[in-house]
Amino acid sequence: ALWAHSSFTSGVPGNTPPAPAPRLAAAPNPFNPRTTLSFTLARAGQVTLEIFDISGRRVKVLVAGTMPAGPHALAWDGTDERGGQVASGAYLGRLVTDDGVGRVKMQLVR
Repeated sequence: ALWAHSSFTSGVPGNTPPAPAPRLAAAPNPFNPRTTLSFTLARAGQVTLEIFDISGRRVKVLVAGTMPAGPHALAWDGTDERGGQVASGAYLGRLVTDDGVGRVKMQLVR
């Protein structure tokens, strides 16, 4: 029968399924004095990677701009925007891409 086919495409150009939300990882974790945040982009696009303290205040922006598809790794050295050392404690890395948001909790131990 006409409807018995197991696959169906809409025929609409560019109608591809969405890429999965990015996964953000930090290693080592806990860390001192630096950790590397890694992620893979399914496609090129706008990327923002920020560090927040546990109360939600932004500590540092590691990247804000367009990045190519593929694997990426960015280091955070436990400093804020002014270059000052931040206190020991829990921090959150947040990666925002065209495909979604990835988060990782990190522990800085001085």
